[in-house]
Amino acid sequence: MIISVRSFIMIFLLFSLPFIEVQAQENYEVRNIKIRGNETLDKDFLLERMVIKEVSWFGKVVLNDEPFLYSKELIGLDVERLVRIYQSEGFLHATATIKPVDINDKKTKLNLLIEVEEGDPVTVDTIRLEVPAETKLVKMDSLFRRMNQKPLLTHGERFRDEAIVLDLQLLDDAYRTLGYAYARSDYQLNLNPGQLTTSIKYSSNPEPLS
Repeated sequence: MIISVRSFIMIFLLFSLPFIEVQAQENYEVRNIKIRGNETLDKDFLLERMVIKEVSWFGKVVLNDEPFLYSKELIGLDVERLVRIYQSEGFLHATATIKPVDINDKKTKLNLLIEVEEGDPVTVDTIRLEVPAETKLVKMDSLFRRMNQKPLLTHGERFRDEAIVLDLQLLDDAYRTLGYAYARSDYQLNLNPGQLTTSIKYSSNPEPLS
């Protein structure tokens, strides 16, 4: 079968167009970012933790903000980062995609659309405290009463990495009010993937009373 040069060029362009379009968008200015599907985490919370930024015409011209330039590599990394953000906030099965929209080839600028599927979050089931024999008189209820504030993670609450760290600090501070100045606490999770719940077991190793 003989294929003319003209036919070959047409076939080449047909299969190359998507690649050419993506390559042409490299280094386009990102003017606006829209996030769809983020029912729990707001846009500002997410963008503060990502590399990509939106710089409006006003920000660029009046405030002299440096425009963010579209990069396929950075976008790919931010997709992974976005998923990790959601996982740290309890959404283990969250997915995200980022794609350019409203592309203006003449002005070499574009907008970005981030589509998120959060899924159901992991919630806290049971909470228990394990302490050494010498501090058996210390009860979880009495420790919680001595906390400066109510624990962030209680039954039914969405599990968050930041919250467990803060609750550990509250637990150690409560021990110190009982005279255990060098208390150090840790935790262990027992995740039930099918039910999307997790139990929390706190373990503490208080030093002798000060």
